[in-house]
Amino acid sequence: MMMQVNYAMSSYRRIRTRAMDITDLNEIILKHINNLNNAVHDRVICGVDDAVGNEFLFGGYSWIHKKFKIWSYTYMPSQKNIYRW
Repeated sequence: MMMQVNYAMSSYRRIRTRAMDITDLNEIILKHINNLNNAVHDRVICGVDDAVGNEFLFGGYSWIHKKFKIWSYTYMPSQKNIYRW
């Protein structure tokens, strides 16, 4: 999933040239992860959902806020979406 998000991000010129702040990029990443997650069908085999328990970390320096930021993305089975905290 992270490789696909990386490929999708490379298509944005503002991201490639680092003209977009990491806080704006965070929203785009969350949108892409949820779109990818919702596109997966037939993921439950033998009653086990492999998305449960997965966490992704994303972080970097925000040149607008002048500080380092980090986000954690986790899957919420009840919502069937990835949430950030």
